[in-house]
Parts: sequence; C-alpha cells; structure tokens
Amino acid sequence: MHIGVGLWAVLQEGRTEGLPAELIASLVDARILVDAEIDELAAVLAENRSAISDNRVLEQVVQPTAACQLGCGYCGQEHRAVVMDEATQDHLVDSVAERLDAARARGSAYERLNVGWFGAEPLLGLLAIRRLTSLLRQVAGARGAAYASHVVTNGLALTRSTARELAVEHHVTHVEVTLDGPPLVHDARRHTKSGHATFDHIWANLLAIAGDDGIDFELTIRCNVDASNADAVPDLIALVAASPLAQRARLYFSPVYSWGNDADLAAPQVHLHVGSLVDTI
Repeated sequence: MHIGVGLWAVLQEGRTEGLPAELIASLVDARILVDAEIDELAAVLAENRSAISDNRVLEQVVQPTAACQLGCGYCGQEHRAVVMDEATQDHLVDSVAERLDAARARGSAYERLNVGWFGAEPLLGLLAIRRLTSLLRQVAGARGAAYASHVVTNGLALTRSTARELAVEHHVTHVEVTLDGPPLVHDARRHTKSGHATFDHIWANLLAIAGDDGIDFELTIRCNVDASNADAVPDLIALVAASPLAQRARLYFSPVYSWGNDADLAAPQVHLHVGSLVDTI
C-alpha cells in the first residue's frame, strides 16, 4: 500500500471523511486507522503476550565466532580471531536443553528449535557450527522438537560447497547475504579490513548457488542503505533482476542504524520507494 504525502497529512489530522470506503477498509485492516476508543498500547501488549504464550518455536541466536573479514564503516562490532570453544558450546547446549525441558514442564512444549547463526562472520566459525548442529539436533530430537537454522553472512565464505553443506548437513533453511549496491558502491562500503574489494567474490558465490538445484535453502539479499548509497539502489535492483538470482533470491532494503557508533546519522533523509520494483524481481 502506497500512502502519499497528502493522504498522510489528512490521516495525521484525523480526517477520514471523503476517503473511499475500500481505502478506509484497507487502512483499518493494516491497523493504520484504529478506533479512538481503543487503548492501542494495551491492545498491542495483549496481542504480544498472547503470541508469546502460544509460541511453539524456541529461537536461539548463536555467534560461533567473533571474527570477520570485513571492515565496514557502519559496523558497530569489535572483531577478534576467536571461535567459540567446546566448553562454551556445551554450556549453550545445556542451556537450550533446560529451556526445552522447562517448556515441557509448563505443558507448552516447543515443537521446533530454530537456531540463528549470526554476529561477526559466522561462517568463519564453521567448525563450531558443525559440532553445535549435531549436539543441538540431538537435544531437540530427544524432546520431540524439530530442528532448523538460518545464517546471516557477508557471503565471502559462502562457496558452493559450503552452501551445500549448510543445506544438506546442517539443516539451514534460510541464508541472508548483504550487498550494499552495485560493485563500486558495495566495495566502497563493504571491503576487507585490508581494503580489498568483495563484490565480485560474493556475486560469484551467489550465482553458483542460484545454479545449483541441490541447494534448496531460501536466499535473501539485504541492502543496508544510507545517504552514501541510496542513489545506487535502482542499479542494484536492475543488476539482480537481470541475473539468475531474480528467480532465486528475495531482495530487501534496510536503513543503517546505530550500534552505538552513530552510524544512523549518515542517513536522516533517506526514503526508499522501491516496493513495486522489488516485486518484479
């Protein structure tokens, strides 16, 4: 749904007279228009509490390593060449087991354990991912819960063989890779710590995955946007649309935000209007 500046001004003033009935119905359905007698905060909190109590999926985010090859200017993380040791891995597995057991004791057992490999560059901690996947699958299976995982990666180490391993052996169902624009724009923002370009390497990995029917996880391309690359967004859309990734990947955009380093201040006036273009990919 596209809401123009004029319509937004009307809605902010609380005026709905004269608006088409279909539009009003759509705004109500999207909860943009809410009855004035409704306590929105209370309603949202109640809805969230209900969703939490009914949730049957245990989400566990894991950072297998603190290492990363990239030196992105807007990153708020501190990278170190450290991989999660086995003692920490075992402590994590015990913690997950306790949470699964506690839910069963409450009579609301989790039906699935969903692990997110995230933080720094998780594929540099592949050894930890291999061991933890085996242990966590055992813990979940012993308690009647299914297992799935997803990875957020910069894509440099996402070779075709690694992608196959993730999909086939580690039950990865979704992978997200970041591209911040076409080659020159991306490389100016997401280069290695030594300043080397990364776009071509990541792009080659993505195309290899797109051409392999044996790699069946969902693939998402994320573009972090601020004032320095907003104008290049249409070029990235066109690049993806003209490639085999058009039929394989989902493309979405997210504003850069602060990790405590004021990275968001570079993009106070960036507004993206690319929904119709993205839908065509």
